[in-house]
This record gives sequence, C-alpha cells and structure tokens, in this order.
Amino acid sequence: MNLRSILVSSSNPLCDMLNIRYPIIQAGMAGQTTPELVAAVSNAGGLGILGATRMTPEKLLDAVKKIKAITKTIWR
Repeated sequence: MNLRSILVSSSNPLCDMLNIRYPIIQAGMAGQTTPELVAAVSNAGGLGILGATRMTPEKLLDAVKKIKAITKTIWR
C-alpha cells in the first residue's frame, strides 16, 4: 500500500486503531496548541493532540473542558 492509497482510502490500519477518519496527527506543541486547534483537527477527522507540558493542572482542566465542549467526536 503506497502513501496515496492510504490517504485517499476511507479505512486503513492506523485510522482503525485510532478511530479517526484520516491519517492526520496534529502534534501536541507545548505553548502553541490551543483547544480550538485540537478540536478543529478532530472535527475534520484527524487526531488532535493538546500539548500540555507547560500547563498548570487548572489550565489543563480548563483546556480539556473547552475541547470537549467544541469537539463533535467521541472521547475515549
């Protein structure tokens, strides 16, 4: 299977394993990733990741709540 067939395929092992539509993984960049970016990638069918290494526990909880509120996909 080549890259093109993976990207245009509606299903592949990575997507099946991560329960996403497209094999797009947005890096969790500490200090740069926002809840809006994570939700946008997730809502578009990719895997959005929050970079939280520089967040306090309170800010992390707030970010997770915001992501959950604006994300259409199912959380695990």
